Amino acid sequence: MKALHTSALLGLTGAALALFVAFVPSAEAAKPKVLVLPYQAMNKDIAPELTEQTTLVVSDEMSAAGLEVVRSDDLFESKGASSSKGSANADAPLGDTKAQAKAEELIQKGESALEDEEFSDAARHFKGAIKLLEDNGDAVEDLRLLSDTYLKMGVALFRNGDEDEGDDALSKSVHFNPDRQLSDREWPPIFIRIFDRARYNVLKRPRARIEVKAKPGASVLLDGRNLGKAPIVLAEALPGIHWLRVESPGQPPMAKRISLRSKKTILLEFGGQDDASESASEGIIAGLAQNEVQKGHIDQARDAGRSAGADLVMIGSIYRTATAYNIYTVLVDVKSGKVGRLVDVAFDLDMLSAQIEVFKLAEDAGIQAKGSFSRPEERLVFAMAPQVRLKKKSKSSSASDAKVATVAAAPPPIDKPQTPTVAERSAVASGPIGPVKAPKSGVVPKDEADSVKKTRPDLTASVIPKDEDEESEGSSWWLWALAGVAVVGAGVGVGIALGSGTSDEGSLGIRW
Repeated sequence: MKALHTSALLGLTGAALALFVAFVPSAEAAKPKVLVLPYQAMNKDIAPELTEQTTLVVSDEMSAAGLEVVRSDDLFESKGASSSKGSANADAPLGDTKAQAKAEELIQKGESALEDEEFSDAARHFKGAIKLLEDNGDAVEDLRLLSDTYLKMGVALFRNGDEDEGDDALSKSVHFNPDRQLSDREWPPIFIRIFDRARYNVLKRPRARIEVKAKPGASVLLDGRNLGKAPIVLAEALPGIHWLRVESPGQPPMAKRISLRSKKTILLEFGGQDDASESASEGIIAGLAQNEVQKGHIDQARDAGRSAGADLVMIGSIYRTATAYNIYTVLVDVKSGKVGRLVDVAFDLDMLSAQIEVFKLAEDAGIQAKGSFSRPEERLVFAMAPQVRLKKKSKSSSASDAKVATVAAAPPPIDKPQTPTVAERSAVASGPIGPVKAPKSGVVPKDEADSVKKTRPDLTASVIPKDEDEESEGSSWWLWALAGVAVVGAGVGVGIALGSGTSDEGSLGIRW
C-alpha cells in the first residue's frame, strides 16, 4: 500500500511538473533584447522627423512582435551627471529624469477635470505639470509636451473666465512651438481667432540667433523640436527662455537652458565626451548615411549593444527616390558579430503604405532574432542599399570642415488676424460646433512616442453674431457660448466677447 501511495505521489508530482512547465512562459527562451539605433538618411532632402518617426514606429512594432526593444535615447535616461565614468560633463542634464512621467500624470488629471467642466481644477493640474517640465527642462526627453500643456491650460483658463491668464498661456504655447496652427476641423473658429491673435503677437517680436557647435551629425532640438544636425545655426529664434538639447546615438544627451535677447547671437558649444566614443558614434552615423558599412562600424554597434545589455543591435538607412522612401535594415549579433539583412521595405511618399510595410519589417525581425539569420551579410564592407550609388565624401574632411546649415527656428511674422467676414459669420453661426477634439501634435520624434495621451479638450460651442444693423456701443461683437453653459434669451451663460477695435492686441472681455 505504501509503495502504491509513493507511486501515485510521484505520478501526481510528475503531472503537476509537466503542467507547470506547459503554463509558465518563463520556461521558454527569453525574449531577445534588441537595441535600436536611429535610422540615418542617405538623402539631404529627408526631414529629421521622418527618420525619427521611422525609428519609433519600427521599435513599437518590434515590441508587438515579441521582442524586448530598447532605443538608444533611452540608454542614459536614468543616469545623472555622474554617469560619465568619473569625468565631469557640464552639459549633462541635472533635472529629475522622472519629471516627464510625473507631469503626464497631472496632465491626465487636468484633462479629466476639463471633461467634467471643473475648469479651475483643470488649470491647477496643468500649472503643476508645467512647473515640473520647466523646473526640469534639461532632463525632459520630449519637451514638446510643454507647448501642448500650455495650450490645454489656456483652454481651461478661458472657460473659467480667466481671460488674461488664458491669453498668456496661449502666447507661451506659441513661444515653445511657433509652427503650431489650429485646424478649423478640430477647434471652434472663435477660439482659433483668439489663438491666432496670440500667435501674431508672439511672432512679431524681434528675433535672436543661436550658433550650435557639437559633434557633427548630432541631432539638435530646441524645446523638443528637432531642427537638424550639428553644426547648425538657428536663425529667427524667438527671444526668451528655451531649452536646447543635443542627442547622439548610444551617448547621453546634453542640454542647456538658455535665455535669448532680441537682435543678439549666442554661441553654444557642447562637449564632455572622450574622443574614442565620439569617433565611434560618428563612424556609425557616417557609414549608414554614406551607404558604406565597415567592420569597424559593426564593432561599434556591438559595443553599444553590450552597454545596453542587448543580444542584437538594429541599424538602418533611408533612401528617397522619386516615388518612395526605401528602408534598409540589418541586425547585428552582439556576441558573434554576425550580420543579417532584414526585408527591404518602401513607404510611398504620402506614407499611406507605411503601416503595412513596418509590420512586414517587424515580423521579419522577430523571426530572425529568435532563430538564425536567413539573409546573412558576410562581406567585411557592404552597402546598406546595394543598388544605390552615392558620391563618396573626401577623406580629408574633418569635424571642423563640416558644413554649417542655417535653419529658421520659428516662422516669419504672420499677417494680423482679420475680423470675420459675412460669409464666415454665416458659416460659424449655422449651428453648434462639437464635440471638438483637439489635434494630436506633429511628428515627432521621438517621440510621440512614447507615452503621452494627446487628447485635447472637448469643446462644444456655438457662435451667435449680433445683428449688423443693431445699435452697438462702438464695436461689433461675437458671443461664444461655451459647452452648453450659455442659453440665449433664457438662463445665465458665460461667453467671450471679442472686440474689433484698432489695437494690435484686440479687446477681450467677459459677458454674463
